[in-house]
Amino acid sequence: MTNKMKVLITSDRHSYMNPFVWTLADGISEQGVNVTCSLDDFWHDWQKYDVIHLQWPNMLVKGLDTIAPLKSHLQSIKDAGKPMVVTCHNLHPHYSKRKILNEAYDVVYDAVDCFIHMGNYSCELFKSKYPKAKHVIIPHHVYDKFYCDIPSKEEAVKYLKFNPNQKYILCFGAFRHDEEREIAIKASKIMERYNGKVIAPAFSKYGLHKNIVRTVKEYVRHLWYKVRYKNLLISKGFVSDEELPFYYAASDIALIHRREILNSGNLPMAFYMGKVVMGPNVGNVGDLLDKTSNPTFDIHNIDSLEDTIEKAWILNEQGKGVENRKYALDNFATERVAQQHVDLYQSLI
Repeated sequence: MTNKMKVLITSDRHSYMNPFVWTLADGISEQGVNVTCSLDDFWHDWQKYDVIHLQWPNMLVKGLDTIAPLKSHLQSIKDAGKPMVVTCHNLHPHYSKRKILNEAYDVVYDAVDCFIHMGNYSCELFKSKYPKAKHVIIPHHVYDKFYCDIPSKEEAVKYLKFNPNQKYILCFGAFRHDEEREIAIKASKIMERYNGKVIAPAFSKYGLHKNIVRTVKEYVRHLWYKVRYKNLLISKGFVSDEELPFYYAASDIALIHRREILNSGNLPMAFYMGKVVMGPNVGNVGDLLDKTSNPTFDIHNIDSLEDTIEKAWILNEQGKGVENRKYALDNFATERVAQQHVDLYQSLI
């Protein structure tokens, strides 16, 4: 049956900079399923697919002025009897006040037949909110088919030109709000006592814009951060796929620098890279950290980071990172997660 099944993932292969969509699609394809990643097919050629797998609802309203076309289109798919699945990446858009983006989440979540949750928190929350839908837990896969070679700490520190005598905490990923910067800043001050620094590549992102004033403002702010916070290692912001393993290898511990979060691909990634991970005590992130005995901090009390970092260093010295890597390979490997998707698709057809 699997060699005939056609699945549409409603996102282009490289819609986002991270490899989530295309690595998952390739993993599912290797199980004998015909997988297409296409936003265009969602609107214009959806009839030929057996399963419609939606990802981020906000991507479906690009170019729309109102939510009506999306709502009507989802109803057409539903009327045709095509099962619709959504991966619950977020409960709602991050730090967005745009009405149509919030409406997109409501409309998609109301329409789908099945939710894929990456953890127990959202699964239990949505079971009561959307009782008519099916709810399953399939974890975020790691990019084990993509990041195959991980350098040693010595190689990574030399490559990145870091001080080999210092300890490092890595805050990987975008900083979407000043409250997230506060977490990294607090951690960097605590790290002074450990003869360490916080690596935060994307702490301040800047680039060339048509608006020269905006370009100058972003660059000045970037320089101000670098001068003001000496214990933060800030680069331009973008880390290439080739450089990513070096940042993880150079670090001792990974910190998920969010206060508002449901899932984070950086958590399984850090596990896969063999790191102790600390993060907020919320969402699926908090659940997984608790389940695996990695330390969490209280999002309502940033001072709790002090105790969290202390626990993380103890765990690091005890070899917790090695244990985390094994957990990732046993539970988050692409082949295992892809098979779970295939089994779900078959149950819905």
